Amino acid sequence: MMAFMGCSNLESVDAPSLTMIAGLAFQSCSTLTHLSVASDCNILTSALTGSGLSSVTFGGIEMYPDSHSDYYPKDSVLNTTSSVAYNSLYDALLNANNGDTIQLQKDFTSKFNSNVNKENITLDMNGHTLSFSPSYGLNINDGSLTIIGAGSIIIAESEGIAVTGGDLHLNDVSIIYDPEVPNQGDCVILVTGSSPDSDVASSVTV
Repeated sequence: MMAFMGCSNLESVDAPSLTMIAGLAFQSCSTLTHLSVASDCNILTSALTGSGLSSVTFGGIEMYPDSHSDYYPKDSVLNTTSSVAYNSLYDALLNANNGDTIQLQKDFTSKFNSNVNKENITLDMNGHTLSFSPSYGLNINDGSLTIIGAGSIIIAESEGIAVTGGDLHLNDVSIIYDPEVPNQGDCVILVTGSSPDSDVASSVTV
């Protein structure tokens, strides 16, 4: 763990072997504009509070925080309906309105569940690959999602896409297991019918 609170002249930190940085680690370090760590370092986004940092370089790749305290390549996702860019799919879907189209701009790994609870949302893969970390995936809850765009979704565990009281439409997209993760289960899409709070039946169209 590392903390530099109050280091008013600190400009750069290179810590390739660091595995954890806690919240408020750089409080009052307003001159700090560069932080480089290992690719698997765990950094709370609150660690950036009070610093001059807007991003962190993980294993040579510059990443930006989202609202769920995870880091992603900058502007990975674009809401083409509103022309607003987001760093994560989680944020893009959280802020989407009925009928919006969400388009991937880069390949990236989503590190938290992305929920669809709006109607007629389109996820345009735009030829990119969307991977999910273990235990996470897409949840369609009382909404409808159409996935298009000749891309791939890679999931690390069974039931990577859960449809509960909503609709899922797939068109020219591949959904596959991560070949490097063992014991994944026996289904990539789980359909469980209506949710307890909805009378809308689930459906999947391929």
